[in-house]
This record gives sequence, structure tokens and C-alpha cells, in this order.
Amino acid sequence: LRRVIFSIPSTHASFSFNSPSRTFFSGLKKTLKKVVGVELTPEEKRDEKIKETMNQMTAGAPPIVKLLAKLASPLVSKMANAAAQAEEHLQEAISSSQHLILNNKECKQLLG
Repeated sequence: LRRVIFSIPSTHASFSFNSPSRTFFSGLKKTLKKVVGVELTPEEKRDEKIKETMNQMTAGAPPIVKLLAKLASPLVSKMANAAAQAEEHLQEAISSSQHLILNNKECKQLLG
């Protein structure tokens, strides 16, 4: 028997989806944290808030809309987490810029 091996060039775009077991265990981890009383991380809190909001928005909606909301909530969560990280980086940049300006003798003289 001959084996034929096909190779896919690495230039193609690749998509990655969370495996069902990974999603299940991350949900289980959050539930255990709640039961034990361990505080959730800000990202986990944001994820929970988004899920709750999506569930409230689709309360009386048809099942297909509820399914679409469940599929969209991880994407919305990732976008919210990215926005929060960008905000943190911006605050750090502003803080360090402010520190540099206030510690510069020439700037102090100009600003008073």
C-alpha cells in the first residue's frame, strides 16, 4: 500500500475554535469559584455580565436568536477584554507621560 501525504502550505489562514471540553471545563472552573467563594478575575466578571445581558436580551426571542446570541457572546467577551486591556495600556501611557513631564525642569518652568 502506498501512503499519499498532502501538505497544506503555511500561508493559508487558520482558524481555531475552543474545543467543547475546554469550554466545559472553563465554565466548570467559574462555577467552582462561585461556589467556593473565590473572587472571579475582571475578565471572568466581564464574561459573566455579557452572558447575563445576552440572556436578558433574548428572553422572549425565538430559539435561533438565542443560539446566535450564545455563539456571539464569546466574541463580544473577547472584544470587551481587548478594549479593557487597551484602556489599561492607555492609562499607563498617560501616567508615565505625566510623570515624565512633571519631572522635567524645562516643562515645569514653562507650565509654572
